Amino acid sequence: MTRYLSEHATGAPATLKAKGDDLKTFLEWFTWAYGGDSVERWNRAATNAFLQALQSARDEAEKPRWANRSINRKLDHLRTFARWILAQVPCPLFADPMQGIKRLDVPLLQAQRISDRDMLRLETAARNLIGTETKRDRKRITLGTSELRKNTRPFRDYAIFALLRGSGLRVQAVASLNLEQVQGRRLVKVKEKGSQERDVVISSDAMEALRHYIETERPIDADAWNGGRSLFLSIPCEARKRNDGLKGRMDVRTVRYVIEKIARKALGDEGASRIHPHLFRHNMGFLMNEKGGITAVQRQLAHKNITYSAVYCQRTDEELEGYLDEGDARGKAPKASDPFGGVRGAW
Repeated sequence: MTRYLSEHATGAPATLKAKGDDLKTFLEWFTWAYGGDSVERWNRAATNAFLQALQSARDEAEKPRWANRSINRKLDHLRTFARWILAQVPCPLFADPMQGIKRLDVPLLQAQRISDRDMLRLETAARNLIGTETKRDRKRITLGTSELRKNTRPFRDYAIFALLRGSGLRVQAVASLNLEQVQGRRLVKVKEKGSQERDVVISSDAMEALRHYIETERPIDADAWNGGRSLFLSIPCEARKRNDGLKGRMDVRTVRYVIEKIARKALGDEGASRIHPHLFRHNMGFLMNEKGGITAVQRQLAHKNITYSAVYCQRTDEELEGYLDEGDARGKAPKASDPFGGVRGAW
């Protein structure tokens, strides 16, 4: 397993950690069940017994310890590991230990979506940061030109919001962006899930928000961080400058906090509990499907498997009822006395 994870397994650090944890779960069970870790004893019966153990495992509250999706992920990682072993010369296995082991049934994937009303309120709150997070005196001032309050970066925070909404990027990809990757309405060589790199098209609003941030707030922080390459920089403070080896790069946790802050201003504490950065990716999936179809979804969200793109083709029962009613209205059969539907003149 150590050789497999270090020499063959691929993916982002989080993916590699998940693979290692899943294989470790199997190894611990195998060692307990068979009294050792001899790979020659791994066969289909052992895999089937492991699957049954996963399904029967319970936590302290007597609830299933793993959901079917989690069990399927463990089986998938185990299946890839078995294929790697079978490719070794000489092969220590007599047969494929995963042969005939099927994945468990899981509910249909359903993507959530931010309502138009909530999105409008989020947009308003994000834009208002530029006016509310600045020091204001008695004189009339132009928004965005007054001194910032301590520990606030309204242009940066709005740019993060606009980019998440207008690109469909995952939060990890946004936090990993560098300044030179911004080229107009393109983000070049963006590192995505699965260690893939791609160019990403962004909305005009996101482009303008990035431009304002790069021209106004970022130079101040970049000087404090000695020219950090990261697109989104943390607010400098002496403690972090001494300990941060990433030259001020915002981490995922801070990006999530920015969205949480905007959501609380817009929707209150209860409404903010429904909002998280990945919802903006789902919104982009629905938008791409409505405007360009499933192939546009796959391209914008970088799905390797178009099955994931099909999630955004789902429709509610109310929408289906409306489609059927519209079809009935347009497709009513002509009267029996007039087989040509009243268009004889055209013939």
